[in-house]
Amino acid sequence: MGLSLLTRNLWSTLCFLILTSFCNLLLLVRHQSRETSLQSAISPLHRQNCTSPESAIPWELSGPVKSHTGRLSCGLDSKTRLGFFLQKLSNELLVHKNDCREMVVYGVAFGMDHMQYILEDHGKIDVASLIERHNRCFFMFVLEEDIGSQTVSADGLDWLVSFPRQVLPYTSMRRNAKILKYYGHFLFPFAETIVWQDAKFRRPDFVTKRPSDYTAMRQDACMSVVALPIHKNTFGKNNVRRKGYQPSFRDHCETIVDALKKRPHVTDSNRTLMKQCNLYEQDVPKKASLDRYLVDTGFIVWNFDSKECRGFNSV
Repeated sequence: MGLSLLTRNLWSTLCFLILTSFCNLLLLVRHQSRETSLQSAISPLHRQNCTSPESAIPWELSGPVKSHTGRLSCGLDSKTRLGFFLQKLSNELLVHKNDCREMVVYGVAFGMDHMQYILEDHGKIDVASLIERHNRCFFMFVLEEDIGSQTVSADGLDWLVSFPRQVLPYTSMRRNAKILKYYGHFLFPFAETIVWQDAKFRRPDFVTKRPSDYTAMRQDACMSVVALPIHKNTFGKNNVRRKGYQPSFRDHCETIVDALKKRPHVTDSNRTLMKQCNLYEQDVPKKASLDRYLVDTGFIVWNFDSKECRGFNSV
């Protein structure tokens, strides 16, 4: 699958295009000691106007660390239930350090909607080949209640790492998953390459879209993502049906907002997203084509092999 290489000057555009971000937050992570530290930095944008469905619950990444870009505190406080659990978990995952130093592939499957594809072996993944190439370095974070004492997926590929429901701060499992999505480098501080892969790549209709060899994912770019496909779900059914249709940033914004109207309990705010659309269209020079940089964050590759990339990915 084609990857879009992102450079620093595209960072602000990327932050918008991760439309699943909640409360209009700009996620930043502060890299301290990669082996021992479990703290991150986050700069909330207009936090006082948070419009997510669970805005009454404090944002979990609000710890004693000072933000690089604002006056607010940030980071994951180890005194919270989730913070304490993740710090303990990161130490436990160090047992995989020797086998998984080159690459880790991980995702989150909170709830049986996703777990049904992990607890059954549909035979569509060449497990033996993947393990031969990359060792047993595939991880899936799951709810403790969904797996009991099971530690490996039915096909033998993924380590199942269980989370007690009570340590997760939000009712929405989609929202809880977003925290872990951007915590890979603290959970796997030993890995040179970290790949986030949505649990949907476990579905029988999606499994053929996952790489058969993740070696090609090891790019020189500090961060790589899959280009967003031109599809009715991303640019609108009527638009993509038009002959010779060229992707439009505005069409994408309107399509996402229309979809959210049918899903009122997800983490995004329609009003905030359209405000972002308007601001980016005003701030980006006319000659820049925003629609060329739309990305699908269901598959993300972070490169921690160099000092430059470690700094870029963690600031």
